[in-house]
Parts: sequence; C-alpha cells; structure tokens
Amino acid sequence: MKITNRHIFILILIIGAILRFWDYSSIPFTHDEFSAFFRTGFTDFGELLEKGLKKDTHPPGVQLFMNYWRLFFGDSPWIIKFPFTLMGLGAVYLVWKLGRLWYNETVALISASFMASLQFTIMYSQLARPYISGLFLTLLMACYWSKLVKKPEEGFWKNGILFVLAGALSAYNHHFSLLFAAIIGISGLFFIPKKIWWKYALLGFGIFALYIPNLSLFFTQLEMGGVGTWLGAPENDFLWMFIRYIFHFSWVLLGVAIALIIVGLLKKNKSFSWKKFTLFIAWFMIPFLIGFFYSRYKNPVIQYSVLLFSFPYLFFILFGHLKELKPKLNLLISVSIITLSVFTLLTNRQHYKILYNSPYRAIIKDQNKAVLENESTLRIIDTYPKMNHYYNEHLDVDSTYTWAQNFSSELEFKQYLSQNSRQYDQLFFGAYSMTNNFYIPIIKEYYPTLEYVTNYEGGSSYVFSKAGSPEPSKNLLLEQLVAKALTNGKSLWANPEVFSTEYSGSYTIGLDSLALSQNDFIDISTKIKLTSDESEVLLVSDISKDGEVIHWSATNVNRFETERQEWFLGHHTVPLSVLNLDLEGAVLKTYIYNKSKSEVFYDSYSLEIREGNPYLYGLYEEILD
Repeated sequence: MKITNRHIFILILIIGAILRFWDYSSIPFTHDEFSAFFRTGFTDFGELLEKGLKKDTHPPGVQLFMNYWRLFFGDSPWIIKFPFTLMGLGAVYLVWKLGRLWYNETVALISASFMASLQFTIMYSQLARPYISGLFLTLLMACYWSKLVKKPEEGFWKNGILFVLAGALSAYNHHFSLLFAAIIGISGLFFIPKKIWWKYALLGFGIFALYIPNLSLFFTQLEMGGVGTWLGAPENDFLWMFIRYIFHFSWVLLGVAIALIIVGLLKKNKSFSWKKFTLFIAWFMIPFLIGFFYSRYKNPVIQYSVLLFSFPYLFFILFGHLKELKPKLNLLISVSIITLSVFTLLTNRQHYKILYNSPYRAIIKDQNKAVLENESTLRIIDTYPKMNHYYNEHLDVDSTYTWAQNFSSELEFKQYLSQNSRQYDQLFFGAYSMTNNFYIPIIKEYYPTLEYVTNYEGGSSYVFSKAGSPEPSKNLLLEQLVAKALTNGKSLWANPEVFSTEYSGSYTIGLDSLALSQNDFIDISTKIKLTSDESEVLLVSDISKDGEVIHWSATNVNRFETERQEWFLGHHTVPLSVLNLDLEGAVLKTYIYNKSKSEVFYDSYSLEIREGNPYLYGLYEEILD
C-alpha cells in the first residue's frame, strides 16, 4: 500500500487517542477538578448560579456544561472527563488542519505529532477543566477565521457564523481564551480586505452581543481578585522554563525541534511569508506578555495552563519555514518525534505514574493498608475534608482515622500525640503539600524513626515507628560534626546552656557543600525551658550570601510549650523551596532570639535535613529524583 500523508495523520491521531485513553477509568480527579466537581449537580438554576457559578473566578461556560453533563450521564471521573478528552483529540485534528491551511503537509504533520504526544496536551486532555476546551474552541475559531481571511469570497456568512459561535464559546470558557479570541479578531483587520471591513465588524459585534449576558458576572468576578493569594509572580526565566516544560525537560527532544529548525533554514521554503510569521509570533507572544506583566505588576495569574490556547502556534513559528517533503520522509520525522516524545513522557515526566496516583486517593488507601499490616497504627491525615469524604464513600476502606484539621494549633497536635502514643506502636501520617511544616518534627518526638515514605504529586504518606537509633554523644563538638550530621540526616546535641541576654550563641554552616534538593527542608530543634510568664523566645534561621541576608525566618517556641518551668522541644523549619535553590556561597546561621531577655535554658540543639518530595510539583516542574 502506498503511504500517503493522510495515512500518517490517521496514525498520529490513533497514537494520540491511545496516549489519552490509556487505563482511562483509573484517572482520578485532580485538586482543581474536585473544586469544580463539588460545585456541580444542581437541578435548580438559581442554586447553580449562587453556589456554582458565582463562587468561581472563571467564565460560566465549562461549569454550566459540567453541571448538566453530570446530571445526565453520571459522576464517575471518566464520564466527567470524557468530553474534554475528545476535545483534546479534536485539537490535534484542528492543528493539522491549520497547518495545511497556512503552510503544507509537512508542517501540519510535525505540529500534529507534537500535539498528539506531548504531556502538555495529553494531560489537559485528561482533565475536566476549561483549558483543553479553550484550546479546541480557539483553534476552531482560528480555522474559520483563516477561511474568512484567505478566501472571503467563499461562504463568508457561513464561515462567519461559525467564527462567531466559536468566538463566543471561547469567551465563555476562560478569561485567557476570551483574550485569545479578541487577539484573533483584531488580527483580521490586517488581513481582511478593507472593502468588507463592515461585514467583519458585524461578526465582531455578534460575538460581543452573545457575551453580553455574562457581563454582570464578569464584573462580579473581577472584584473577587484571582489566584494571586497562592500563586507567586513569575520569574524572568518563566518563558524559558515553559519551553523546557513543553519539551519534557529533555535536551534530546528539544534538540530534535532545533534540528528541524536548522534543516528548514538550510532548505528554506521559497514561499516563506514574513506576514504569516509575524501573525503567529503575535498569537504566541501577546498572551504571554499580557499575562506576564499583569502578573508582575497587578495580580499573579500566569501559569502554564493559560498559555495552552496560544501554544500550538509556537510550532508554526518554529517549523513554518519547512518546505513540503515526500510522505516517506514525513512518516520518518513524525514517527521519530512521537517515539522520542512518548519515551520522555514515560521516563522524564513519568506521566501515568504521577497523574494516575492522586495524593487524596492514594493517602486514603495507604492509611487503610498501614492499619491492616499493623493494628497498632495511629492514623492522621492532613488533606481536604471534602476529598476525604469523597474517597471514604467510593473506596472500601477503614475511615476511622484522625483529621489534622481537628487541631487548632501545634500544641493541640502535640498533646494529641502525647496522649495516644502510649497505645500505638507506629504512626501513619498522610499529608498534602500545604501541610504544617512543624507536624513531622513534632511526630518525631514520639515516633523518631521514619520506616518509609511514599511520595505523590502534591502529597506524601509516611509511616513512623518508636524504634530508633540512640542520640549522638553530647561530648562531641558541634562545630566539628554539623556537616556530617546534616548529610547523614542525624541530630547534633550541644552542651547544656543558660542565658538571659538577647541572643544565644550562633551556629553556622555553608549550604552549597550539602547535597540539597529544592523540596528539602532544614529542621532546627532545641530542647528548651522558659522560666518566666513573660518569656518570648524565637528560634531563628538567617541565610546570607556575599554578606547579604537572602532569607530570614523565625518561630516562636512558645507555640510548642506545655508548661513554664518544664523542658520541651521547640522547632523551626526552613523549606528550601523559598530559596530557589541558589545556594552557591550561601551560609546558614541559626540561633535563639530571647526577645524578652528572660532567663532561658536549653539543653540540646539539632539541625537535620529532611528529604523533600521529588514529585511534589512533578506534573509541572522537572522531577528531582
């Protein structure tokens, strides 16, 4: 059989479908999906409006769709995700179609090969959120826009009506897909013949008219702010990190893209157009620049997800200068791209291992397994109660664990462990990424040995036991052993001290000599006794570089105190993620700040490196293991 370009595209589409539907019924809801899912299932529209739509900062389109899709078809994760996965496949088709409309079969097939096999598009095809739907709708709008500007004399009103519908749906989908729809619309002024501008203006008015019913909700959502309460402002290297993420943090996969660019430049397509190149540069860069500077100077909103709508046009920028090749060469290039992309999807990105193991589901199952293996297991879970309830109802598990949300302070947590540790030999602790940094140091007061940890994207399961190694000798000099203790994960113990001055002695260590990862923690603890009711004592970490303090933090040890005149352990934790891991020349100094200048006793002082979760942000960042 003679191989044709259409055969190659069908192969690409089949592979894209396999990658998206692999073990499909096992894909759990992510945190964001749960957030949307818990705001669906309303039969009364007024209730849906108040409890489902107005509680969200996104346009109402996807939330409306999910609500009624759930009512009609059911609430299993795969059922909720199914239409989004189909739209993800549809996006592969539309990119191929756009590549053929603007360039040639080779450009179209290369673009479709990347679209079919990259984690960025696969993952969002497996999530019921307004990202892949926005990509599909804006691509649909771009296709009908392309027909309008390339051949306005052929079916203008038919293509125009479909352009309007796709544009309006994009506006109702997400604020960034609304932005991208506006960019597409404005671009038409540079391509549509001036004599039919009035027709084109009518199409633009049509999109706006369809959006008018949402204006009141739009302004309500503007007052709500955005994700700036938890999302930080982007760094200067945001775009470069986005490019690396797209290509699976693989220099080889990125190298293939660069090689294709170079080959295209050496054998440049004679029909190369600067106007087309500028168009797609604008479509890719303008959403990024708006999101970046708005996030820097107003409110952080930019994430990789909101760049999905403009992402496909990067391929037209990179490969649009390639001339059309014969089908056999197109097949070789497409298969090479997909093979390498799938390999790095499974190895560099560990996509199925990470996405398919939701921390919320896994932690519930892990605690059940722990108690089955050892009945004398105290179980504490620190995740979101709604997710806990969901999995308690959907999984056959023992749900008599304790929620960390029951504790209003570290002291309550400590008292709970003190009361219960006598009757349990080991402790299970399941925690999401936002768990209290002090919980694990407190747990180790009662269960000093970490038996094992299982890490997931966004959370971990720990099992601790009472069996432990003895303390290092108190007679050893702290200054000689700090580095060894840190790298071995052991504690160091100082000689007993007493002081009533403002500051204790300090201990320093260079951080660049240690094997540290971005998600690790430095736990600092001291055994301390306060003597006065007015005592206010802080455990301090001071990290400096080239003589300048780059991070200072402190913890008031009073929050761990049970009684005055009694010894207790105070803790302070430094999450290394706050340092962006730029540790060359960095020095840690730690000391006790006796703010009240009362008499303070401390009998020991320890520093430990606590290994972080390498998969913590594994869906979006480079995996650290």
